[in-house]
Amino acid sequence: MSLFKYRSLTDLKRVLDIIINKRLYGAKYLTLNDPMEGQFDFELSDEFQHDDLQKLFDERAETLICSLSKTCNENNIPNNGILWSMYADGHKGCCIEVEKDDSEWLEKQVFYADLPAFVIEKNVSIIDILTLKNGSWKYEDEVRFINTNPNSPYVKVKIKALYLGVKVSKEDVRFYTSLIHSIDKNIKVYQLKQKELNWTR
Repeated sequence: MSLFKYRSLTDLKRVLDIIINKRLYGAKYLTLNDPMEGQFDFELSDEFQHDDLQKLFDERAETLICSLSKTCNENNIPNNGILWSMYADGHKGCCIEVEKDDSEWLEKQVFYADLPAFVIEKNVSIIDILTLKNGSWKYEDEVRFINTNPNSPYVKVKIKALYLGVKVSKEDVRFYTSLIHSIDKNIKVYQLKQKELNWTR
């Protein structure tokens, strides 16, 4: 399944690292943009004891997450206007279409719920905790690459396309197209059109 990673072009080195090395960076949950990320409530009991709780805390601290979106139009173009605004430098950045190519990382859909708190029980895993988010984030349509026992912070991917935002100048479109094709001619480079953007949450 194709997934989409939005990036700014102001740090071109990070974009080129993805393209050249065919990898995405996985971050620890505390560095993610939702302050409620990975939070949960609990009640200790005979079945769910302090050791179980400590294990979840330890696993959460070590788990790496790479967040992407699966939203696109019928032509497989990442057209979420809100994500372009938030994560691609206000439409002056790019979005990279990838497929996971790494068996060490899980690929998990995020679920959204308007819950006051996520109350955990004994059999809840850290994967369950890190794939549940508040419903206010539903517009991201997020899929996560997750590694609970990482040997490397990078997940290997296949690069399919690079999409440029509507505010990227024509001169820069030519530059980035030439640059990307000098690395890999099979990567499609495409600039979004204003009419293709979808602003529906």
